[in-house]
Amino acid sequence: MRWPDGTYLVAADRSMEMIHSIWLPEPPPGGSVSCADWQRLPFGGGCFDSVHGDGCFNALDYRAQYGSVARELRRVLVPGGIFTLRAFLRPQVSEQPEQVFADLHAGRIAGFHAFKWRLAQSLHGSIEQGIPVARIWEAWHAAGVDVKALAARTGWSEGTIATIDVYRGAPAVYTFPTLPELRAAVEGIFTELDCQFGGYELGERCPTLIYQAA
Repeated sequence: MRWPDGTYLVAADRSMEMIHSIWLPEPPPGGSVSCADWQRLPFGGGCFDSVHGDGCFNALDYRAQYGSVARELRRVLVPGGIFTLRAFLRPQVSEQPEQVFADLHAGRIAGFHAFKWRLAQSLHGSIEQGIPVARIWEAWHAAGVDVKALAARTGWSEGTIATIDVYRGAPAVYTFPTLPELRAAVEGIFTELDCQFGGYELGERCPTLIYQAA
């Protein structure tokens, strides 16, 4: 992204593996990274003009963590500061896994990562239950998809398709809120200024919301 002159960018992630992978090989100029929990950021109150996140709520527990993270982001923002979030949402009416696989075999899914998100959301329970990541791989494995044939038919590389194997045995649980559930989680903490939907595949499930500190 292009930032205004004089911008100082600070990232926070609790995973040192992620930090070493993304930040430490070539840290951006005018920036730094901290290994930190988003619920307890090591920064003073009101020290940032804006905060930005991409799908950052989806690895959190809805009841226990959405609100606490939102309040912590509000704490580190200046009065009137801006929080932008691209959210990954499940639709109000859930798909069934069988429909997702049918669309996969019929060539109605343009990208494999969109397939993974649709499969995950079709297996999703309530917002309190979420979807254990390992179940996504289990559903994929049980379907017995011929990877070589799928790659030949779609043009996707076998390496791209193999990214779903990262989910095998993974302990994480993802949560995909509906838009009303997401809005309820930050109500009273932030004021929503805008909600924009992208034109790419699954863009209708991945809005960018712009909030102002309430």
